Amino acid sequence: MNDPRMHSLVDAFVADLREIVRQATLEQLALLLAARSRASAAPQALQVAPLREARRAVRAPRKRQVVPVAAPESRPGA
Repeated sequence: MNDPRMHSLVDAFVADLREIVRQATLEQLALLLAARSRASAAPQALQVAPLREARRAVRAPRKRQVVPVAAPESRPGA
């Protein structure tokens, strides 16, 4: 762990993770944790992929969910 390149990679990883946590919603964090737990059984090189997916999900613009509401006269019993 005395390799400066490894320190640089770890520092970049921690910075990315902090940014993800800063911007993420609780649902996104739950998805990230689930992805990390699934990746823990994978080889070390493959464990970065779930973080990349989570980073994209956090940075992606959120779509607002529009729920249509029926007009009062079209509701039953109105």
